[in-house]
Amino acid sequence: MGNHPEQVQQLKAILSAFTGLSEQEIDEGSPANRQAIGASSIRYHQFLAAVGGVVPVSLGEWKGVETFGDLLRVAGLQEGGGVPAGRADEALADLPDDKFTSRQHFSGATPPTLIPRESGGPSAPLGEVVVGIDLEELDRFGRVDDYGSDPFYKDNFTPEEMAYCQQQPDPIASFAGRFAVKEALVKADNGLGQTPFNQIGISVDGEGRPTYPGFSISLSHSEKSAVGVAVKVVGGSAEAQSTGGKTPLILSVAALVISLLALWGG
Repeated sequence: MGNHPEQVQQLKAILSAFTGLSEQEIDEGSPANRQAIGASSIRYHQFLAAVGGVVPVSLGEWKGVETFGDLLRVAGLQEGGGVPAGRADEALADLPDDKFTSRQHFSGATPPTLIPRESGGPSAPLGEVVVGIDLEELDRFGRVDDYGSDPFYKDNFTPEEMAYCQQQPDPIASFAGRFAVKEALVKADNGLGQTPFNQIGISVDGEGRPTYPGFSISLSHSEKSAVGVAVKVVGGSAEAQSTGGKTPLILSVAALVISLLALWGG
């Protein structure tokens, strides 16, 4: 596989660790997409960080990676070629769905939306209210001595976020909550899908609430899980898009209640 045997072998070892395939059976047709790694968002980002430690691959380039051969090509370790159409899909046929995220989300499908209806007199159009929800298990996040030098944390959090989370009583819960919010943001706005997570900074306002421009967001966690919710109004009047609007607020609360039920019942 190309002229970089050491790097190829390192990538095989990484793919093996994340998929359960043996290094010996991994070839160019072996699945290397998000479903193969495991539909969990955190697991996939850990995989990206591990690969990034071997070869530089931008987030945009990952969009077309379906197989190990695709990975080698975007990493510049293999030229041309290709794998039989459908090979990766066949290999994925028996993989279980993730507990919290459907396969449909990873196929590029548009996330579900909520469209509020007003009645009882004229009012400014509200447009479309899009809600993203994500749930993450805390034990998927590794505890390290130096978060600032760890590849996964460097790839997914800003320096400000790392400083804030490390000051909290449970840094892992804080990291997980912010990661869940970022996943929720991407689900609410596909335009953020190609933005590295370390460029999506979750800030904290003067009252300690998490904020992100253009969205109403919320996060919470239990001893085992963290949940993030993002709400965005698409279209409609400026009045409808303001955070003071009643309907977006009601929907935000409804989404948070649903996610909390999942959080405490999981």
